[in-house]
Order: sequence, then C-alpha cells, then structure tokens
Amino acid sequence: MGSMTDANIRAWQQHAGLTPATGQRDEALQRLQALAFDLIKVCELERSGIRDGDGYWHGCDVVGGLAQNIRDIAVTLPDQED
Repeated sequence: MGSMTDANIRAWQQHAGLTPATGQRDEALQRLQALAFDLIKVCELERSGIRDGDGYWHGCDVVGGLAQNIRDIAVTLPDQED
C-alpha cells in the first residue's frame, strides 16, 4: 500500500488499541490460513464423492491429515510478540 495509507492504518490501529500479528505468530497464522483453505477444498471433494477423481482417497486420510496439521499449528501458536 501507499505510505499515507499505511500511516493512516497504523494511526487507526493505535487509536483502537489493535496490534496486528507479527513475526512467528504472523507466519504461523499464515500457515494455518493456508491449511484451512486446503481443508475447505478437500471437504468439497469429500462431500461430492470425487475425492482423488475415482471416488477414493489414495494413500492416506486426507481430511484427517489436514485437520491434524491445523491442530498442530493451533496448539503451538506463539504468543504475540511486543
């Protein structure tokens, strides 16, 4: 964004008492967001019955695997850095 827009956002966040995620917490939240999006896509394939294209998942439990990865990140989410 432009420098004025960034400055306005920072000023509004300060005024409202908001602190955006930074550092390791921000990175973990980005990974969590990407995995959650993948889980949504996989759930659609599961619900439709398409799965891997032939009605079956091959190799592993895709839904369970993604859910476990999400859980692993969520329970180890770092505290907000100051």
